[in-house]
Amino acid sequence: MPEPIFSAEDRIDGQPPSSDAAARVAALEAENEQLKKDLFKAKAQDPPPNAPPAPPAPPTGKEFWTDPINTSQKVARETFMQLAQPMQAALINAARMACKEAHPDFDQFKETMQTLLDKMDRWLWTDPVTWETCYTHARGLDFEKGVAAAEARARRPIGEPPTPPGTPPPTPRTLGDIEMQVCAGLEISPETYLKHEERMRKNEWPLTMSNTRRR
Repeated sequence: MPEPIFSAEDRIDGQPPSSDAAARVAALEAENEQLKKDLFKAKAQDPPPNAPPAPPAPPTGKEFWTDPINTSQKVARETFMQLAQPMQAALINAARMACKEAHPDFDQFKETMQTLLDKMDRWLWTDPVTWETCYTHARGLDFEKGVAAAEARARRPIGEPPTPPGTPPPTPRTLGDIEMQVCAGLEISPETYLKHEERMRKNEWPLTMSNTRRR
């Protein structure tokens, strides 16, 4: 047997060399065993995730031969519920969203629609036709909301708003006496004088400097 690397005199934890290490090992093993038991007990109490629903009980021979139509419908409904239950919430939400996207005023009648849906079996909520029927019925019961919404839409402006009027053109100024004498000497009208005055102000000079008899 190999000799230990450290001797009893090398301990620094203050424990006597004769401390019982086996007792501490046994306590740790007992604690692990208790944790294993608690974990096993917790798993046994929790239901399995996504457990499938129990299959419907088959009808008895007396029930089937006494009323075959209603019994067949009951079996079909229970079988459908068994298959659709895991995805029922998703199907209901898809049917509701399809109806909401088809009708912009869906939110105005959702309370009345919910009242109608509460009177039906929940498996019918997965059918989009059920939501369309409830929407049509709710609009008939609360027709005043539909009329008010239609009147509000009719009062909305159609298309783009009209363009505001632009800035009116400036009023041409009146020529003074000296400027009228210049017009008379050049034989031009006051409008022509003002027109060329504006061109000169914009540095739009004529191609020639000869302005004799220029019109």
